[in-house]
Amino acid sequence: MTTVDRPANKPAPRPAKRARATKPRRPWAKPGDDRVVIIDIDGVLADLSAHESLLAVDERPAEQRWEEFFAHIPDAAVIDTGYDLAWAIDGLGYTIVYSTTRPRYTRDASGLWLTTKDFPAGKAMFTRPKTPAGLHPQPAWQTKLSHARAVTHQHRAWLRAFIDDESAMLAKLTVAEIPAVDAHTLAGLTTTELRIALEAPTAPTTGRRASQT
Repeated sequence: MTTVDRPANKPAPRPAKRARATKPRRPWAKPGDDRVVIIDIDGVLADLSAHESLLAVDERPAEQRWEEFFAHIPDAAVIDTGYDLAWAIDGLGYTIVYSTTRPRYTRDASGLWLTTKDFPAGKAMFTRPKTPAGLHPQPAWQTKLSHARAVTHQHRAWLRAFIDDESAMLAKLTVAEIPAVDAHTLAGLTTTELRIALEAPTAPTTGRRASQT
């Protein structure tokens, strides 16, 4: 076998460059590949006002009064305008996420109510986090803001609207740069009008008074 001497001043060839290992891009990280609308349950879809007398201050501990109140979740009345709105949003192809400040232990009952009342299937349902012993429950607006952040932390462009019915809640969400929309302003809109409202929500000017739910 014949060998050829390599010139002393010529560097040896470099080994082939290894391809850099890269993490696969997760589908949900792509901008604009999902359009999420968060819908508040109480006051927009469900009406539990018939049972609010159970919350009257008496000798019962507050926690007991709230438990008795939430035991009537299966009896909540459907708000027709909210029902129609939810299906209209679903028909436009948006991903629906349900939000409530009800405590976590009501999650199953709330989900069953949505199913039995024939609301669109949501991708998720957010509730109030469990309150550590000795502490006051998280304020409702902070709970809903955390629900919105759960979506925007995936991708800021995902959240198109957070639909609520309380003026104070809408104002706080708007200040936090959440696209909050008053449910009352969406009732009765045409398909085109609804799409425009969800894609370019404006600061709310109406809404009902704040409540515990």
